[in-house]
Amino acid sequence: MFTYYNVRPLSPERIPEAFSVVALLDERVTAQDWSNYASAVFAANGRGGGHGIMTLQDPQSHIIGLSVYHVRPDLQRGRVLVIENFAVVTLIGAQQAASTLLAAMEELARDRDCACLAISLLDRKERRSLNHRRIHTGRLFEGAGFRLDVARLSKCLDPAAPGHLEPSGPSDPSPSKPY
Repeated sequence: MFTYYNVRPLSPERIPEAFSVVALLDERVTAQDWSNYASAVFAANGRGGGHGIMTLQDPQSHIIGLSVYHVRPDLQRGRVLVIENFAVVTLIGAQQAASTLLAAMEELARDRDCACLAISLLDRKERRSLNHRRIHTGRLFEGAGFRLDVARLSKCLDPAAPGHLEPSGPSDPSPSKPY
């Protein structure tokens, strides 16, 4: 079954609505913590910092995923779109939904003249404990060509880019370990 998803920047008035997705990333984060963090991201973006929050929305415009990003210089790769707090929460079509948000982040990286993307994910223990909450990310990124790179996954958009790293196989090939 194909579902159409929209990827849109988070608007300040929808910060509280996005908290339901954020809360699944870390149950210790309060609504006020999220509001302060999102407001700081918006304030940094107003100074031309290349920061933002993208949301994944279902056909009814409910926020079912989000990703915070920052454009940063990297000594080896030039401009890199750093993705943090990537989460997609849905009962059906999670892989398709997460792939849609990831594709939008790659397009954003190209639009911002970034050579690579980098994403930090929860460690394996935390991912296992959250797996039952339908947060799907790890295998998606590895399957899309990202590789483990000093506690983060990275992908260069152009294989000729400086610092391009060839994708490696999974560090643990066991298919029984959930991401």
